[in-house]
Amino acid sequence: MLTTEIKDKIIDATLLYMQQNNLKMADMSRISNITETYMSFMLKKKHVITNGTNPQGTVIHDKYYNQLADFIDMERGSSSWVAIPHNNFKAVIATLQETKQASNTAMIIGRTGLGKSFAVEKFALKNPAYTYRIIVNEMMLLNDVIKELCRMLGLADDGTKAARMKRVFDKLKEIKRSGHQPQIIFDEMENAKAQLIRMIKTVFDNVNTYCSIVLIGTDQLLRTLEKLERKDVVGIPQFIRRFKAGTRRLDEVLDFEPFYNALKILDKGLKKLLNVQCANYGELHDYLQPVIEECNAKGEPVTEEAFRIKWNMPK
Repeated sequence: MLTTEIKDKIIDATLLYMQQNNLKMADMSRISNITETYMSFMLKKKHVITNGTNPQGTVIHDKYYNQLADFIDMERGSSSWVAIPHNNFKAVIATLQETKQASNTAMIIGRTGLGKSFAVEKFALKNPAYTYRIIVNEMMLLNDVIKELCRMLGLADDGTKAARMKRVFDKLKEIKRSGHQPQIIFDEMENAKAQLIRMIKTVFDNVNTYCSIVLIGTDQLLRTLEKLERKDVVGIPQFIRRFKAGTRRLDEVLDFEPFYNALKILDKGLKKLLNVQCANYGELHDYLQPVIEECNAKGEPVTEEAFRIKWNMPK
């Protein structure tokens, strides 16, 4: 259970984040997915919602404070892991910055575990104004994406699909004409079905030069596009043409050394073992973080022996 002191610290950090990014209460409510009513009370450090019909009030649940802290990436307690700007992290950030400023398109391709989504999360955190990230999953339908775009843009979600999409297009153009750089990032696009891919082409056709559109995915996305093109699915050849020139491939060569340096991993045997055991940055994190936490709790150095004991890997 969160204490009042911790809740107030979360709100102080949120207010600072809003000031640094020129965000209003309504903006923070929308991008953190917390209702304006809750957000209004929370930002005033009022932890109980009261009104005329409920003078006793309703205590705001801890989950909303945790949700807010997670969104602004607030440190709560010690952390054994650090964000390292390795080669792929830098490449994703640079592409997102470039396309956002120029209202261009891009398609970032790299296998699982190269840090694509992590970099996107950090970019969205540092650029919350007019950056809209949609994580695509296998169950996502066209209507789901339209609904999410309306929510993120603060638009009404009623009427036909065409009417709602027109609202989205008009809003993005309005944002651009007001001197801002809207950007839509579709993450994990390897999960996208043909209908969603065709919708993204429609978005491009309607907001080209007004809004940056970036697709993040694995080679599965490229194979899906090739398959749909061979089947001559309507709109797919045009989609490929629009994004082909902006395709950026991430470096397949892993470099764990920056992580070892930052995390003070000195044991050469452990480094050698990790280099063999871990196929990507995600696996490095999953294997190493629990060991670091246990060693830190014991006040012991992180060694190959401690790693092998943790994961039951005898020599």
